[in-house]
Amino acid sequence: TEARKLQAILGIFRFFESRMSFIAAEFKRQGLTLSDLLTFEELAKQFMEILQDRYPSGDKILQQYLKKWMLATTGDITLLSLYHRGLRETSGKLYRSNQHRQELSNAMVEGLEDLYDQLEDEEGEEES
Repeated sequence: TEARKLQAILGIFRFFESRMSFIAAEFKRQGLTLSDLLTFEELAKQFMEILQDRYPSGDKILQQYLKKWMLATTGDITLLSLYHRGLRETSGKLYRSNQHRQELSNAMVEGLEDLYDQLEDEEGEEES
């Protein structure tokens, strides 16, 4: 029903609100600045956009969603890991199907693999 769907959406906002201290601590540990624009509301809205994507892919998530924040690779990894965790915390009512949930998970894992490869390349360049 509509009420249950709204409760599920509220759950997403609460999930991201509860993770903001984790994000702040991770960014501080990584030496990154947490922008005032990076709020739990913005993260939840963006997550909802990702959930509505009919054809998710790792590249699309990296280019359309994470690049908005213009973070260092480690910051992108933090956010995408949080989004992936959010998939497990999100009610099934917000997915078109179980297959769609799996496709989103696969796309996020693919994006994380790309980010870790990018991080390795960056670290290799620093050592040279």
